Amino acid sequence: MRDLFSSDDIGMPPAFSVVDRNPKSNEVKTRKTMTKKIMIALEQNVACPKCSHTFPLAQGITQQTIEHYESELDEIVSKQRKELEDRLGREAERRISAQFEERLQVLAEQLQGQKEAAEAAKKQIADARAETRKGVMEEFELQRRSLQSELDEKAAKIKVFQEQELTLRAEKKALEESRQAMDLELQRKLDEERKKLHEQIQSSEADKFRLKEAELRKQLEDARLANDELTRKLDKGSQQLQGEVLELEVEHTLVAAFRHDRIEEVKKGQRGADVIQTVCTPTGQACGKIIWEAKRAEHWSDRWLQKLKDDQQEAGAELAVLVTTAMPRGMQDTFTMVGDIWVISPGVVRPMAETLRVILLEKGVSM
Repeated sequence: MRDLFSSDDIGMPPAFSVVDRNPKSNEVKTRKTMTKKIMIALEQNVACPKCSHTFPLAQGITQQTIEHYESELDEIVSKQRKELEDRLGREAERRISAQFEERLQVLAEQLQGQKEAAEAAKKQIADARAETRKGVMEEFELQRRSLQSELDEKAAKIKVFQEQELTLRAEKKALEESRQAMDLELQRKLDEERKKLHEQIQSSEADKFRLKEAELRKQLEDARLANDELTRKLDKGSQQLQGEVLELEVEHTLVAAFRHDRIEEVKKGQRGADVIQTVCTPTGQACGKIIWEAKRAEHWSDRWLQKLKDDQQEAGAELAVLVTTAMPRGMQDTFTMVGDIWVISPGVVRPMAETLRVILLEKGVSM
């Protein structure tokens, strides 16, 4: 900055001054000319106000003065630069703050919109859940009422069968008592006739006695045969009733345990097993069939197996189960497998059904 000076650089602070040095008198005169500072290059020519002599400004100012005002000018420039930087920094900070506030406001508005959208979505989800739950509960209630109606109907049938069984048992007991009374009466008559015949024999009527005794024996034998036939018919009717009760119990157990499956009762007089169970997933997909046959008897019969195999083939079932109170000869377990047929006791119907269902469900899902 050695080539530029203000009025202060030539010794005129605080007002502008011009220094006139007279080499002859060495007197320094100062005249006030202006009150503003100006910048002058050191090579600029200036004129003496006295003699009008022109010379470069650098020749009229000492080196010490130049260095002094050069330092002062640097300080002024540095101060102005700092003030300018501070002002620009504050301005930039203000602008950044304003932009930040504006951006923050936009983000706040966006966040509020998102919150409102989230609340609306939550409300829609809650409404949808409530509607779905309502529909499911209504469907469940319909199914429950239907199952309850079926169970009530089955219970009524069982009650009727039980009453019929009690009636047959009472009739059987009365028949047995009547037969015993008849036997006793016949025996008494026979004894009386024997006594009469004995008396007749004593009176030489032996031939008549033999014929009479044979007649009485024939009557007694006919009465016993008629009584045995009636007892056999009553026993057959009781066994049939007991079998129907066991069949209803099997059907009731399956209906109560597996509400997703289709449990179909084969009507009396129709060919086939007692109950057909179609195993289904919760979505209604059919995975296979199990046929159930109920036998309530005192003795095992191998003919049951062949009949159940034929019924299985006709129904297209994957599995067949025979529920019986009489297990095959030599078998003491509650369940066993004879050929392709499961033979079980009535007490293990549900666990066996659950096991077989798992097999069919896994097979159906894998397909």
